[in-house]
Order: sequence, then C-alpha cells, then structure tokens
Amino acid sequence: VLGFDVEPELRTTHEVAVATAPIESPIGIIEPGLVAAQRFRWEAIAGGVPVMTAAVNWFMGDDHLDPPWQFGPEGERFEVEVTGDPPVRLTFHGLHPDSIAEGLARNRGIVATANHCVNAVPYVCRAEPGIRTYLDLPLIAGRAGAPTPPVS
Repeated sequence: VLGFDVEPELRTTHEVAVATAPIESPIGIIEPGLVAAQRFRWEAIAGGVPVMTAAVNWFMGDDHLDPPWQFGPEGERFEVEVTGDPPVRLTFHGLHPDSIAEGLARNRGIVATANHCVNAVPYVCRAEPGIRTYLDLPLIAGRAGAPTPPVS
C-alpha cells in the first residue's frame, strides 16, 4: 500500500517528566519526584530512516514538570501531520475537557471513542465467528442523523 517495505521492528522511545511540586489529579495528588507526564514515540523504519511516526504525550497538566514540557500556545490537542507533496497538517481541538470536573462529568474524547465502538456493533454482529480485526471488517464510520441537544 505504501510503495515500500518497512523493517519488521519498530523503533520506540519513552520519556518521562516528574512532578516538581504536588499536582492535583482525578486519582489523587502526584507528589514531587513521581512521574507526572510521559511521551511515547513509535517509528516505522525503511532504509534506516523513519517513514512513519506515531507519538502521544500524556501530561497531568503542564505546570511543575521536570523537564518543563508544555502543551504550547495551542493547548491540548490532537495533531496529524503528513510530510509529503503537498504536506498536510491537521490540528483537532475540542475533544479534551476544559477542566477535571468537566472531564469527570462527560469527557468528549471518551465519547468520541465510544461512538466508534457503537458504530462497529452491526459489522461485528454480521462477522463470521472468531477473532476479527479492522482488516476483516468494512470501513466503520458514523452516519449523520438529526442533531440532538447536548447532555448536561
């Protein structure tokens, strides 16, 4: 599909940042010296160079971290970048709750994930018995319907 073969082993990296002061979180206080942020990176390699990269940053806020990682001026977001001709960069905002309290009441990112699972139900029910992957099922996509008022 890509027009080239990638090496069978992925290159992976994992970095951590520790709290420099107590950080409040939904699961309790993260004390100084404990891990409060993580960065993961997975690279597919072809010809010794990375050709695809997937990365995720998980922060318990962007204050009181060592090293001092931050979300930057755009805040929490999802980014997709395709380096090619033409290059494309998409930034998705609005899936992260604005506060811990809002996230505990209704987390838009969790709802988006659940939507995909719910939309898969008819395809999974029609599939042959046994373990199935996305490669065995048709494209799973939502269907537009009448707008509904937000849940409060």
